[in-house]
Amino acid sequence: AGSTFKPFLYATALSQGLDPETRFSDDPVKVTFQDGSGVERFWEPANADHRSRGQIPMREALKLSRNAVAARMISHTGIDPVIEMAHRLGIQSKLPQVPSIALGVGEVSPLEMASAYSSIARGGRMLPSRCISAVQVPQGEFVNFRSSQWRDQALPPELAAQLIEMMMRVVEEGTGGAARLS
Repeated sequence: AGSTFKPFLYATALSQGLDPETRFSDDPVKVTFQDGSGVERFWEPANADHRSRGQIPMREALKLSRNAVAARMISHTGIDPVIEMAHRLGIQSKLPQVPSIALGVGEVSPLEMASAYSSIARGGRMLPSRCISAVQVPQGEFVNFRSSQWRDQALPPELAAQLIEMMMRVVEEGTGGAARLS
């Protein structure tokens, strides 16, 4: 998933009481963690430009896809809450329980990402994805495969709105500029 996974980290941070102006250090970072067998490991993610911007607000860090901030943020939120948030929003794949999940090291299908992003866009309400919802038979009748049923409110609407605003900045002013439509 790469950096497209970062909104789940930020959603988790917002749900834990942080806000878009909460500042994190963008300086180089070394994260210590225990792997599944209890062995101590180290993770040293770098920003793509290998530079530091000092203390920066979360909204700026997401806009510029700052990896050092993401590493510090997952140390603050915890790994499991981020994975839980991704699952609540629509990711179904098993995700690795490692700090680098903050940078999207897990394998996730494009349909899962679209489903999870659409949950954010729906104000935090998750609706299970499907590729086909109905087929029209030759007699003109529609055959429905499933009815649309909302699941849980995965993210409170006010937090979804904050996250949407932050994500819009990625495209309007940040590293996602290539996705901007005219």
